[in-house]
Amino acid sequence: MTLSNFFLQLSIALIMLGLGSTLKILNFYEIISNPKSIILGLICQIFISPCTAFLIVNSLGVQSELAVGIVIVASCPGGPISNFVSHLCNADIALSVTLTAISSIICIVTTPIWINYAINHFTNESKEIPFDAISLVLNLIFVVLIPVYCGVLLNKFYPTFAKKISKPTKWISTIVLVLAVGLLLVTKGKDVFQYIKIAGIIVLGIHLSNLYLGYFIAWVFNLPFKQKMTISIESGYQNNTLAFVIATSIFHDTIVSIPAAIYGLIKLFSAFILYLASREYTKKIKKYSKYES
Repeated sequence: MTLSNFFLQLSIALIMLGLGSTLKILNFYEIISNPKSIILGLICQIFISPCTAFLIVNSLGVQSELAVGIVIVASCPGGPISNFVSHLCNADIALSVTLTAISSIICIVTTPIWINYAINHFTNESKEIPFDAISLVLNLIFVVLIPVYCGVLLNKFYPTFAKKISKPTKWISTIVLVLAVGLLLVTKGKDVFQYIKIAGIIVLGIHLSNLYLGYFIAWVFNLPFKQKMTISIESGYQNNTLAFVIATSIFHDTIVSIPAAIYGLIKLFSAFILYLASREYTKKIKKYSKYES
């Protein structure tokens, strides 16, 4: 692990601590006791997202290596970024963390299945899928679950202190997001336009489609607004870091890893846009509520 990656993981863990400090054990109990939202979220993450990607690239006749790379991205659900965005957008954080935990375990089985199917379909080849399940689970435990649990305990035993550290969490999250976008532009600036030219429109289309489908499915089943937002985010935000590692491990041709790289840029920009939109929406709701009262 590089020093920059270590500090990024540490920053995410601290954000998760602050995020957890806004939650109570009751929040998770309410989610688990009414599992409809969990089931719908997992269906969107594990099945709908990769299906959408597969159907789009197959219908457009995308170059085989790019098509495989796109399906790889779509088959790697969530990760801390989805919790991070849910927090920024005032979505249901307890549901987001629950979906991340469960989908990260399930994808140990489902991701290789989707990738093998894509490779066989688009290239007529058979390759071994390198999948470091231990690293994935350890990252989930130490970067997401333990910090969130510690935050929940702080909120239970030291509520005043928890309230103090939860307030600046959103600002810290926003700063980390802006820095991440800036770092990507600085380090990948020369490649950005080339990546966008090759796969940008397709990857953006799949990202937006999954965001919409997640929200639509949650709307069909009449879930609360915050859960609709969460399932939309969990459907649209994939773990492009895991996808990049898998893509570069399977193929020597860098074109397969381009979708993961461009997706990393797209999801950061879209996260920032979602944050601004949700902030404006929250302001309007507060203004309307004040007017009604």
